[in-house]
Amino acid sequence: MSISTDQYVPEFAIIVGVFFGLATVVSGIILRWGLTATICVCAVSSYPFIAFGVVRDTNPTATIRPRWVLSIGTVIGMLGAVGTFHAMLGGQDSVTATVSSLFIGFILVSPPAGYAVHHGVNINPFTPQVTAGGCLIIGVGCVFAGLFSLPLIGVLLGTGVGISGALYATARGLTLTQQTKQRVAIISGVIGLTIAFIGIAGGEYIGSNGTVNGGEWLFVGATLALAPSLYIALTGGQTTQQTCSWPFKR
Repeated sequence: MSISTDQYVPEFAIIVGVFFGLATVVSGIILRWGLTATICVCAVSSYPFIAFGVVRDTNPTATIRPRWVLSIGTVIGMLGAVGTFHAMLGGQDSVTATVSSLFIGFILVSPPAGYAVHHGVNINPFTPQVTAGGCLIIGVGCVFAGLFSLPLIGVLLGTGVGISGALYATARGLTLTQQTKQRVAIISGVIGLTIAFIGIAGGEYIGSNGTVNGGEWLFVGATLALAPSLYIALTGGQTTQQTCSWPFKR
């Protein structure tokens, strides 16, 4: 009689991921990679194995506690953001350093936060509506902060934060009405087209001093215009009992 060992694969993958992560941290300290490089390489070497274990495990919360993952992920994200800000502040302006550091922190903390939200961790004191609205405002701020420094990074960060807030609200039972989706799509489309038009038409006159890069602004505009469609594709049109006609409505 043969005994299947498939049931041990998820746990082993998690152990391998943790081992690689710790080995990377030790290597970074010994070789003096710097805080940002050490944290980022640690995430790259450990996250895929841990993700494999989570996907293959029938009950991942028994092995990987969601609250622990969220806490560790938050610390990793903060360290990555602080390291990036400190490294870039000497050679870049404060806005560029801030946008870059927030982007690194967002990338590092997103997988642990997504795992925690998926498995029901609820430490957010705000309602889903307030969370979605706040992330939307922060996302728009990141986009405009990055326009004159790092347009591509700014729009990726901004749309990531905005969509993440909307996905969180959806996971917590909030469903936007069709009217609200249309409003958001129209507003996002108008803003995106305006930015794209400025990039195309204004780049010829302003681009000589490095303020506007027509190609990058065009990408920013297209990304903003398509962001609502990405949210709809990720949610798959799912419906829940709780509805709201506008993100800020309580």
